[in-house]
Amino acid sequence: MFSDQIIRDGAPFYIEEVGSNSSRLNLSVGLLLTNTEKYWLGVSVDYINQPEYSFFGTNSFLTIKTSVHGGYSFE
Repeated sequence: MFSDQIIRDGAPFYIEEVGSNSSRLNLSVGLLLTNTEKYWLGVSVDYINQPEYSFFGTNSFLTIKTSVHGGYSFE
C-alpha cells in the first residue's frame, strides 16, 4: 500500500508510477582454486557493472561486492 492510498482513504488507483518494462544487466565473476582434494580457496565479485536499482530513476546504483571463501576437508 502506498502513501497516496492511505491519504486518500484507500483509493483503488496509484498516483506514483512504479517500475518499468526495462531490464538491467548484472555482471558477476568467480574463481575457485584448489591444490589437493582437501583445500580450496575462492573469490567472487558481484555487481561489476554497478547496475541501477531505483524504482523512480533516482540514480541509485549497487556497489561492487567482493566475497572470499575457502575450506578444508577433514577425514
